[in-house]
Amino acid sequence: GKLWFVATSEHGLLGFVAAKVNSRSVEYCSDFVLPAWRRRGIYRQLFAFRDHWLSRVPARAMATQFSLPVYLSAGFKIHRRLVRYTEVRRDPISDGE
Repeated sequence: GKLWFVATSEHGLLGFVAAKVNSRSVEYCSDFVLPAWRRRGIYRQLFAFRDHWLSRVPARAMATQFSLPVYLSAGFKIHRRLVRYTEVRRDPISDGE
C-alpha cells in the first residue's frame, strides 16, 4: 500500500504526497496540490515532511519538470531522463548528515 501525507485547512483538502514503502526502499509518488492552492509553499512543506519521515531508506521518484527542482534541492540525483519525466534517486540520509 501507500503511505499518504495530506495537507488540509478549514477550506478542505489542499494537497497530498504519497510513498510506496517496502523494507529496503521507498518510491515517492502521487504528488498533487489543488490548483487554487499552488505557489504557496504547500508542496514543499508536504515534500519536506515526507522526506523527513522516510530519509533513512533509499528513495526514487519520477519527477515532472515542476517537481524536479524540489527533488534536486532535497539531495536527489538525476538517474535518467525520459520524455515527460526524470527519474531521480537519493541514498539514505544518516543521523550525521
